Order: sequence, then C-alpha cells, then structure tokens
Amino acid sequence: MKKLVTAIMLIALILSGCGNRESEYDQAMKQGRDAIASENLDQAADSFHKALKIKKEDEKALELLSHTQAVQTARRLMDQKAYDEAVKAADVVINQSNVSDKLRENARTIKKEAAAKQKQQASEQTKVPALASEGTSKSGESASSDASDASQTIAESADQSTESDGESSASAEIGAESTPSQSSGAEDSSSVSVTKNDAQRQAESAVVKAAGLTMQDVYVYTVDNGSYYSIEMRENHKADSAADPNTAPSVGFYRYYKDTGRITKLDIPSNTYKEVK
Repeated sequence: MKKLVTAIMLIALILSGCGNRESEYDQAMKQGRDAIASENLDQAADSFHKALKIKKEDEKALELLSHTQAVQTARRLMDQKAYDEAVKAADVVINQSNVSDKLRENARTIKKEAAAKQKQQASEQTKVPALASEGTSKSGESASSDASDASQTIAESADQSTESDGESSASAEIGAESTPSQSSGAEDSSSVSVTKNDAQRQAESAVVKAAGLTMQDVYVYTVDNGSYYSIEMRENHKADSAADPNTAPSVGFYRYYKDTGRITKLDIPSNTYKEVK
C-alpha cells in the first residue's frame, strides 16, 4: 500500500512539474507578444529566448524570434546609415506570409524611412550642379565670373571623379598594378573601400560554405562590427522552387572574425555563439 501511495505521489509531482513548465512557456510567449505590441523588440527577443529554453526547437517561438531579430537588424542598419541593406532586411519581414501585423508595420516604417533617406542623399548630390546653373542666371561681369568659377570647379570635380572611378576599377581588377605615382586622398580612400568590400565578400562566402550552402541558396545581410562581421542568412526561395518564393526563413546568425577567419553561429536556446565545425 505504501509503495502505491509513493508511486501516486511521484506521478503527481511529475505532472505538476510539467504543468509548471508549460505555464512558464505560455507566460514567456505572452510576454514576447506583448513586447512586440509595445515595440520593445529587445524584450520580445529575450522572452522568446526564454520560451525556447523551456521548449527547444519550438517552431512558433523560433518563428517569432526570427521575425523580431530581422526587424532589429533592419533598424540597426538604419542607424548605421546602410539604407540599401535596411530596405532588404525590411523586405524579408514584409514578404513573410505568417509574420505578425505589428512586426510587418515596423518593417514597412523602416523601409519608408530608408527610402526617404536615400532620396535625401540623391538630392544632396545634385546640389553642386544646381548651384552652377543658378550662377549662369546672374547679370553683369560678376555673374559671369561666378558662373565661370563654378563651371571650372565642377569640371575639375568631374575629372577627379573620373580618375577616381578609373583607379577604383583598376584596383578591383588588377590590384597591385595600380599606378603608384598617384598620391591623392581620393585614391587612398578608394583603395581602402575596395579592400573592405573584398574582405566582406570573402567573409560571406566562407560563412555560406560553412553552412553547407551556396550564395544562390541564400540572402545575406552583413554588418561590420570592427573585429568581426555579423552575418544573417535567409533562404532564397526562387519562383521555380517547391518552396514559397514570398518567404525567406532564417538560416541562422553568424559571426566571422577578421583576424583568424573563425566562424561562430548563434545557438538560439542558449543565446550564445558557438564554434562552427
């Protein structure tokens, strides 16, 4: 009789523990959704991480976490003035068929802001030609002189831009064969830019390869964090594939360390980056 009572008590304790875990999961998911509604995405991500610690590989928690982090990525790219990349990251969320309305709204807001910033940049780039045009409308000898100076300035700027573009192309194609006699600041800046782009492309290629994929299989979003690149990959569903082309599920979040080439991947349940073998 005592053994029966003990067994019943053990079963009751086990069931009680399972019930508590289920309750903790439900609470974490509710907190995450509430945080999305109040636009506190950091809190939302923390809550979904907590839910995944209780239920590892839970599809709903993984989905909400992935969408939340995609919006966070888009916002971070906006802060870094990487407007083209911010639009791409926002589109990943916007094009999801099963994303929450609030996250989709946030993504659309970010995309709208990025488009406005891009338009502003384009407008600022046309200011110098516009000033030259205004100079030609002035009357008298002073106006003619101003217009002539403005035209000369623009011509010189155009010549320098052409030379810089030519040097950039040469650096990209033949590297060390660039003319060593040029010592302008524009060339130095161009050379650094090309080097950075090459390094980023190499990092992205290495991470995609480490994931067992090809560049055609994924969308890649990269942020330069100084000593390492933060790289997010999402599936590229083509129109001719069996998968829905309007969705781009997350493959994972990676870090590529510049000095060593070491690659780590975010382990979502533990919220830590672990070495990729």
